[in-house]
Amino acid sequence: MELQSTHTTHPAYSQGSLHPREEICLVNSCDMFSCRLFKLTSMKKVVFLLLPVALLFGGCGGGGSSGTTPPVNPTPTITSLSPSSLSAGSQAQTLTINGGNFISSSRVTFNGSGRAATFIGTAQLTIPLTTADLATAGVFPVAVISPTPGGGTSSVNFTVTAINPVPTITSLSPTFVTAGTASQTLTISGTGFIVSAQVMYNGLAHAATVSSSTQLTIQLLIRPVIYATSIGISRLTRHGENRFARFAGCGIERAAA
Repeated sequence: MELQSTHTTHPAYSQGSLHPREEICLVNSCDMFSCRLFKLTSMKKVVFLLLPVALLFGGCGGGGSSGTTPPVNPTPTITSLSPSSLSAGSQAQTLTINGGNFISSSRVTFNGSGRAATFIGTAQLTIPLTTADLATAGVFPVAVISPTPGGGTSSVNFTVTAINPVPTITSLSPTFVTAGTASQTLTISGTGFIVSAQVMYNGLAHAATVSSSTQLTIQLLIRPVIYATSIGISRLTRHGENRFARFAGCGIERAAA
């Protein structure tokens, strides 16, 4: 039997309330000419239902913007170091960095090398200094670096000062002169002489001319009755005290009667 389809118009269509595309006719092999009409949702209803879904996906990052801005990290500032300097050869110590706008993710470098920083608070960080850091005299930058967004770098210098050597006198030239002799240049030989060395002659300070770390000179003004029992070279330490290297036996010989 040949199947045939019959198009049946729904009363709603004739009244203009149903779009022609909403009418679907099906051929049923059991019912030779049966036609079912499916009333589909109108386009306006579809748009109304999909609108909340689009807004939901847009707010969740599906191509839209959530409208929130990530926090901006402050720029760190270093105001001081404690201690601000150490002598070369010092033992390992903790360096305290004082300032502001530090955060827990701030990094610290010493002379360009990263160090494990301890976050004390927004105004203080600490790092360890090893004996290797303090072995050589010099000026070394200490930097605090905070990550983006925002953030930035602040840097100050940390000084490792040289320790002045203890001077040693090994010889004098001349070793003695005759009273009444004209003014003489006394040459002092030894080790550990520095530019700021001061020479004490019989307890009186004399300006020294430093030729090298092993030799310096002073000018002697000879008087008939003055004797020199010792000559010393002093250096001023970083703590402010004087240390001397002494050489006994240099004297001025009394003039013959």
